[in-house]
Amino acid sequence: GVELNPVPVFPPINPACLPSMDEIGEFLRRHELPCLVVQLPLRHELIKQLKDTETPRIPEQTYQFATRIGATVADGSEAFMGLAAAGIRDCWLPIDGLWGQTGSDRFARYMVNTIRDWEQKRAGKLQQAQTP
Repeated sequence: GVELNPVPVFPPINPACLPSMDEIGEFLRRHELPCLVVQLPLRHELIKQLKDTETPRIPEQTYQFATRIGATVADGSEAFMGLAAAGIRDCWLPIDGLWGQTGSDRFARYMVNTIRDWEQKRAGKLQQAQTP
């Protein structure tokens, strides 16, 4: 497959974006909408994680964004846990950074479970808050 050299760096949050982020957060709160932010993994990041368990899987900027808007964060790399480098590569198209059908199916199953678990946790918290 195509390797990205140099590996793109996740940029810091641009301060000019903060008012838009605050507007998103206010909209979510005003309409009482839950929000789930999912960090999408890149092929090279997943392969690097196999060798480097010290590197955080979710960039700090993602947590900052989610906190600012009042969202929950999910780690999309969990969809590919347990795969070796060859298995990870098989989930992506060989000539670019897009998922193939295998990767798409795997991520879809992860999202179904993640959303179900997130909803169950939210329902439990709502129930606790309503119990006198």
